Amino acid sequence: MRRRGIRAFSTFWRAPYDFKAMLIEDLQTDMLRLRARWPQEWPGMTWVLTECLQRLAHPEPATGASTPLGATQRYRDLRASAYAMADAVETFHAAMAEKACEARYHNRLHFADCMFSLCALLKAAQGDSLPSCERSGEQEMLMLLVMLAHDFEHDGRVNRAPMEMEKLSADAALRLLQGRGLDDQDLAILARIIRHTDPAMVPANHREVLGRGFSLDDPHWLQVLANEADILASSLPQFGPSLAEALAQEWRDAHPAMAEGVVSDRGRLYFLEQVALFSSPASHALGLASVRQQQIDAIRASLGAL
Repeated sequence: MRRRGIRAFSTFWRAPYDFKAMLIEDLQTDMLRLRARWPQEWPGMTWVLTECLQRLAHPEPATGASTPLGATQRYRDLRASAYAMADAVETFHAAMAEKACEARYHNRLHFADCMFSLCALLKAAQGDSLPSCERSGEQEMLMLLVMLAHDFEHDGRVNRAPMEMEKLSADAALRLLQGRGLDDQDLAILARIIRHTDPAMVPANHREVLGRGFSLDDPHWLQVLANEADILASSLPQFGPSLAEALAQEWRDAHPAMAEGVVSDRGRLYFLEQVALFSSPASHALGLASVRQQQIDAIRASLGAL
């Protein structure tokens, strides 16, 4: 199978050198470090969450009580729930790994990629989304919880109906989070976002934010941020081909044609054009729309030359 279009853009991408460019370079460094430790020296999802909180400058609980960020009961409940979720994800998926059945793509490395990707997006958005540090900290914490839960208990199966696997993850997360102090609205937003991480829903999710001012208080924008974080690693040329191969391995036994398609140039083009969409101001500040378009142009040029 010829993959000239993908190889044509497989160099390490760099945006102009500024604060936002440093965020994407830091993200790429984080992803490389994760891969260096996967799976033999895996630090665990609790470690991943702690690292993400440090990147977002969320204080430790011992010092956070006297600061605007961490002073509210909602924040403390979300933070405690996120740590419970991180522990549950690690326990469940590590047990799958011990039985040699952890998914090849929807595994703990994918969770970590999504968490660090979300951090990069949130840091790019800091100062532009909400006037209240307290409120934005709560919303960041909610989104970290969402990304920890979004593929909980995923076993690598393909949806046979819309949002099938995503509903299973949402239901499993809700069972875990019941009785932890989260209000019904937060639980409803979490479940809705997880269900709509189904790739088939992504274009509609991005259409929902057309003409809407960006805010972390808007559930539609939270949905888009989740979708962007979910596919950010795969959209980068440094990591996209290897992640496509991991997804192909996940599908190969039950869906061999889909597995072959996802690692082809046309499969990569479909992913970039239909799934790897970037609408948030944060993603544009990070240059993600540009790097996506450059890959699309390179693959189209390669396919046209065949």
